[in-house]
Amino acid sequence: MKIFIFTFLFIGVYVSSSMETKTMDSKNFSMNIYHPLPQDYQYWTEENPQKNNLDITSLSIEKYHSHNFFRQDNFGSFQYQKKDIFIPFFDKNNPHVFLSREKIRFFDVKTPLSEIFYVKIPYKMLGVLFTQSLNQRTNYSIEYRNLFFQKKPEIEKHNSFFLITFTTDQNHPPYHYKLWGHYLYQNFYRKKETKKMFWNITNHVNFFQEKKNFFYQRMDISFLRKIYPFSSWMKLENGKSFFLKNHIEYTKYLKTHLSSTKEFPNNMINISYLKNECFLIFDRKKSNIEIGVSYDKIRSQLFSNHLFDQVLLNKKEDRYVNIFTMETKVHYLINKIFKFHSNGKWMIENGDKSRNHLQANIQLDTIFFPKFYLLTNFNINKNIFPSFINLFFFQKDNNCYNRKQNDNIATNTKSIEFSIFYKNMDCSFLISQINRPYQNNNHHLLYWKYISSCILKIGVIHNLWKFQFNHVILCQKQNSDQLIFSIPNFLSRNTISYKDHYFHQALLIQTGFSVHYFSKFFYQDFFYPFDLFDFYLENECLPKKIGGSPFIDYFLNFKLFRTNFYASIQNIGFPEENQKIKQSNLFIKIGLLWNLFT
Repeated sequence: MKIFIFTFLFIGVYVSSSMETKTMDSKNFSMNIYHPLPQDYQYWTEENPQKNNLDITSLSIEKYHSHNFFRQDNFGSFQYQKKDIFIPFFDKNNPHVFLSREKIRFFDVKTPLSEIFYVKIPYKMLGVLFTQSLNQRTNYSIEYRNLFFQKKPEIEKHNSFFLITFTTDQNHPPYHYKLWGHYLYQNFYRKKETKKMFWNITNHVNFFQEKKNFFYQRMDISFLRKIYPFSSWMKLENGKSFFLKNHIEYTKYLKTHLSSTKEFPNNMINISYLKNECFLIFDRKKSNIEIGVSYDKIRSQLFSNHLFDQVLLNKKEDRYVNIFTMETKVHYLINKIFKFHSNGKWMIENGDKSRNHLQANIQLDTIFFPKFYLLTNFNINKNIFPSFINLFFFQKDNNCYNRKQNDNIATNTKSIEFSIFYKNMDCSFLISQINRPYQNNNHHLLYWKYISSCILKIGVIHNLWKFQFNHVILCQKQNSDQLIFSIPNFLSRNTISYKDHYFHQALLIQTGFSVHYFSKFFYQDFFYPFDLFDFYLENECLPKKIGGSPFIDYFLNFKLFRTNFYASIQNIGFPEENQKIKQSNLFIKIGLLWNLFT
């Protein structure tokens, strides 16, 4: 690790020195240093192909980094010294650990750009980012993150993140094509002391060591090319063209669960996923139509050991699934006010059982004014495909209250959402229902047939002189049993901050505090992504009721030239529940973000 950082710093010093142009005469010595402009550093994603300027001037610690769990808005997520608390709510945009390919950033920079990111919470996080454009058409980037926490002998965890991207774009005749791709690697490691069941205590030893590893790898290549023969044959008018898009993706999941006892020698899941899709795109000024087919091949291997169930003792499974998909996307600009978007997908699964899966999404954008618009979204899923990173509450059916894993993947969901955006205010209202077929032979007391929910989220930002007031509230309600799936009915965060420049604009200071509150609910410890595939003793079986009292975060951030410094005191007034003596979980968070050269 030290060698890697030293090499990174050496390259940064060399490149930054090469960016300085020195001229000297007999009378004067001058140095001309390039000063970066926002439009010289841009990025784009598959979700939003339009290039956006990188944030190289603000004091925000997010800085468009949605790549991983290290930098994100912490609304509904709170950190403790031993664990991370994630408060669930029915939001279709719930963050998950694995970074989807639609969120991957591809850069276009005038000069090489590099960052070093460091945070100490009570655990340590280190990250580096380097991107360079070899010419006007080709760019590559390298990004690395590492998290480490250790509290002997109770718990130890490591998270690592490594990403390489490349892109080349040729828009000059006679070549019109675009090629981009990435390689992603994530590793999650947990080691903790687990309490033995009271009937299994021997030699007065009440604990044993549990070790969990989760590896995630993905390779992705996409190719987009303009089709000239069809364009000339159909005599398309100006502004109309055909494109051919091909996408190949290979993903691998590997999970191991190893304990120090002889009764649980090893549990392992190995899943490989190969995807190949091809789209024909017809692009016009007011519309964009995509028609495509894809083929997915999935292999799942399971090796499991269960102490109390002879059927599951030394269980081994090797399963193959083939999926054929047809998909259509339509984007149409009706007029200056209305925009229409739709996406339909029909999948045929050929595995142990043949199934059909249907997904449909319709969205209507209503733009009244540039700063005032309304979004209406309707979504329906029939026989949801068994995604490995599905919404985590589907996994709650396999907890200590309902141990048997039923065939509950074939569920149906319906949701409708209304969103209003006006200047610095946004408001959304979502109604959703999740169904699954009722099983007459199911005798579990807490078996659920459907979950209906509604959620209202409001965010408002006010700027008054050098002060900013940021308010976010979320109200939600659902009808399931609290021991199956429990959520707080109310969450809020209110932030007041002050920002100003000093020393001739060289120093930027921002300070303030946030007041958090969420209502009481039964919280079950959830260690994502390990709880996606359940082994024996992996779930915490005793839910705890938390919440019901406000707590405060204080922060002080300042920017000196190209270096951002962050400091905060978090969880002030948030006690630990279910203890005779309530102990505070207050901790101090410090960090810095340094642009080595631009």
